[in-house]
Amino acid sequence: MDVSFIYLLMGFLVPLIPAYILYKTLPAETSVSGPFQGLKINLSGAFGGYFLLVLIAFAFSLKLITDSNIKRIDKLDSQNVALKTENEQLKSQYEYWTIEGQVTGRLPEKTKLFIDNRKTHFASTGDFSSNIYLRKEPNSSVIPAALCFFNTEDGYKVINLNKNTSKDFDLFGIRIDEQAKKISLSKPVVLRKAIMFRDGKP
Repeated sequence: MDVSFIYLLMGFLVPLIPAYILYKTLPAETSVSGPFQGLKINLSGAFGGYFLLVLIAFAFSLKLITDSNIKRIDKLDSQNVALKTENEQLKSQYEYWTIEGQVTGRLPEKTKLFIDNRKTHFASTGDFSSNIYLRKEPNSSVIPAALCFFNTEDGYKVINLNKNTSKDFDLFGIRIDEQAKKISLSKPVVLRKAIMFRDGKP
């Protein structure tokens, strides 16, 4: 239940107890008169005492509600600042990169790229584009060691992105552009199914 509603409910119900006690113990009638919120009031008897106590309790409840809301706003502000700081730190540690190229097969749109984070799209033409976050180092970004393409209909292909050991850079026309933050493959990637031998292993 909302705390503000509880405070308001208490502001109306709690004064009933002292108002009843005053009505029973004091013979004199309570009189409440004067302007209130643009209206002129003139009340007497038990209800007048109750109304006066309600005003006092309502003012107190309103202060509690205001203080509670201020604390909640301050807490949300501090959480927002913390999230912004964390987001800025992540931005400084990672860069947004794009991988583009083409695969060939009967149903290239069913291909999955095993570094994608739901930001990869394969068209029926075989053209694809994927967006990933790469961790930043002092002088460059950490490039993935390999790209793995898999298609349930056409097979798979693993491409080595290690410049020191890979022959795939010439085979697939791989270009890594640090300034544009893009990995591009200018030649199609041919998917092939694994050949199964008699022992059941590819």
